[in-house]
Amino acid sequence: MSETKSGSPANATEEITALIEVLHTTGQRIEDLTGGEVDAVADRTGRTFLLRRAQDRLRFSKAARQTAILNALPAHVALLDTEGVITSVNEAWQRFASANMLQGPADAIGLNYLGICESARGEGSSEAAHVAAGIRAVLDGSAKRFSIEYPCHSPAEQRWFLLTVTPLSNERLTGAVVMHLDVTQQRQLAQELEIERSRLVAAQQVAKVGSWETDLTTLSVIWSRETHRIHETDPATFRPSHQAFLSLIHPEDRALVDEAFARSLDQRAACAIEHRLLLPDGRIKFVEERWQVLFDQQGKAYRAIGTCQDVTEKARANAHIRRLNRVYAVLSGINSLIVRVHDRNELFREACRIAVEVGAFRMALICTVDRDSMKIVPVASAGKGVDLLAAIKRALASSDDAPKTMVALAVRDKKPVLSNDSQNDPRLIFGKQYSESGVRSLAVLPLLVAGEAVGVLALYSRESGFFVEEELTLLTELSGDIAFAIDHIGQQERLDYLTYYDVLTGLATRTLFL
Repeated sequence: MSETKSGSPANATEEITALIEVLHTTGQRIEDLTGGEVDAVADRTGRTFLLRRAQDRLRFSKAARQTAILNALPAHVALLDTEGVITSVNEAWQRFASANMLQGPADAIGLNYLGICESARGEGSSEAAHVAAGIRAVLDGSAKRFSIEYPCHSPAEQRWFLLTVTPLSNERLTGAVVMHLDVTQQRQLAQELEIERSRLVAAQQVAKVGSWETDLTTLSVIWSRETHRIHETDPATFRPSHQAFLSLIHPEDRALVDEAFARSLDQRAACAIEHRLLLPDGRIKFVEERWQVLFDQQGKAYRAIGTCQDVTEKARANAHIRRLNRVYAVLSGINSLIVRVHDRNELFREACRIAVEVGAFRMALICTVDRDSMKIVPVASAGKGVDLLAAIKRALASSDDAPKTMVALAVRDKKPVLSNDSQNDPRLIFGKQYSESGVRSLAVLPLLVAGEAVGVLALYSRESGFFVEEELTLLTELSGDIAFAIDHIGQQERLDYLTYYDVLTGLATRTLFL
């Protein structure tokens, strides 16, 4: 058989036709085998074969998906070339332009967006110029992103939009994506929240109630403005935290607050306590704290929300009432004692006991003036330690120390002598011992009979500032009652002595006559 020559034009055409057929058949078969999801294949040696139809379909499918994604977005999206000309827009952009009668050629496609912004006049022109500058920065690569929120009100409603501009490609400058997102609802919600926050702040200021919140996971703390006012801290410099809060609390109350918080965690219940603040200038404030701990579904505490209120006036009023009730109880108890007791030593001893047990005074002391020796002598006490009482007796017996005492001053001036801050009062000889015994204030009341001081009643309180006007008025009345009892018992003793003397004299007279 003779060999067929393939160099002739007819043979070449037939061979090319045959090869094209083979290519089509091969390509179709490969697409069938790959399910149309592959646009190129390679053999064992690495030689590739491009599937053009598959490439076209994938390219079209990718573009269609991207278009569908852009059209599905609620934002108005436009693509700009490197000169700022609009090359494509999504359906949302088209609908907005149509609804607002802003449509141009192909819904603004082909228009220079930069030129539109830069030529804006009237209301909103300053924002438009700012937008143009931001777009230019993204297009020339000097900025990776630009965003701005701006108003775009219509006659029927108020609207706000968030405009963002990003590069079309991160690899090379090919244009930019401009997106306008309607944030009217978020803006209105933010405005409503701000209004509610302002109302809450105003309500807190009117009610004088502060609020606070602690994230138990991060331990971050947020205080309201009113909370800062109550604690007298500067929001600009004071950073709220649990430790910073504890530093403001009176040292004697810090354990109370920590224990209450631990109890609320353990019992998962709301908590309310009252504690004191110790301010830098030494003032004391009373604050009422209320809080609730929140737990997640796993039972882990994650947040504590609470309120605080300055209850200083209320606390002081309640404390004042309690003090008055205590003084009334002492006054009533000692007056009952005066009615039934006719012995001075028993009167003194029981009066001191009533002051400590009924009146909750830390200590009580009664001294009398010995007219023969002209010394002041302790005759009864309650609550005082043996060593302290012995030291007082020595001081009163000393011609050097006695005149310096508050007892001597009360006898000499015939009026009450007070120390409402005994820890810092330099007049007190035994100030340190009193402080160690828990005494914070004391009053020495003269016992006056016929205008002369026959003794003193000294009362010692655990509270600073205990002896104020009303309490002192009642205690002065009490000292007057005790002085009356002393005089009454003295008169009775004198009467008993005279009666006894008369009896003895009568018996002697009758004996003489016998």
